[in-house]
Amino acid sequence: MIFLLYVELRREGRGERGRGGWTRNKRFIDAALAEGRPIRLVTNPNELYLGGNVFQKELKYLQGKGYEWRQVEFGEVPPWEVYRVRPYLNLRSWEGYVMPPSVKEFFQEVRAAYSGPLIRIGLDGPEETHDVMPVSSYRARELAYDVFLDVREGTVGTAVKVVTDDIYLSIDVEALALALEIMEKRGGFSRSARSLKQLRKSLEGQAAYVEMLHPLLRDGEAERVLTQAGARRWR
Repeated sequence: MIFLLYVELRREGRGERGRGGWTRNKRFIDAALAEGRPIRLVTNPNELYLGGNVFQKELKYLQGKGYEWRQVEFGEVPPWEVYRVRPYLNLRSWEGYVMPPSVKEFFQEVRAAYSGPLIRIGLDGPEETHDVMPVSSYRARELAYDVFLDVREGTVGTAVKVVTDDIYLSIDVEALALALEIMEKRGGFSRSARSLKQLRKSLEGQAAYVEMLHPLLRDGEAERVLTQAGARRWR
């Protein structure tokens, strides 16, 4: 989970609202959305949505990607959660657009694509969630493979993670395969999920790389391998 809030910086007596932080924050938000991590707002978005500050840019950016926010149950901190708006589409033109698979179809297709690897490499799962975006997660102790569907973009991806009480590492399956020289160049598998046929092809390709990578991540090697491959460390 990540948290967004309004911060006012002061230099030489002048208020400079979040100056210089937008580029960094945008990358942070993009990474969270891609991995399906929940986003909460610490500051009331209905009071500080004007004024040209970084927090305003974050909110507008989320809206542009098809998200809104709502107040959650009383007593929860932070009290505003970011969620995907229905309908998911914010397109300039409908011409040539194919409706992507539904969340139900996505979960069904992930189960089918991972039915073989589930048995062959000994994964547990799936754990299926739909907070920010649909995510189907398979685990082997501290190692996790999160398969996620970006409905608005019509793409599917897989994040390889190491998650413990003290560690949270994450890297895209393609980036890991390239770092370990299992994939020669980018584009070794498809990410398209604009149709059920495309989704199946993409899932099968990504599941195949998960199966090739997994032997290199067993026996306590996952943290070392992901760190050397340049995985993001969240804690």
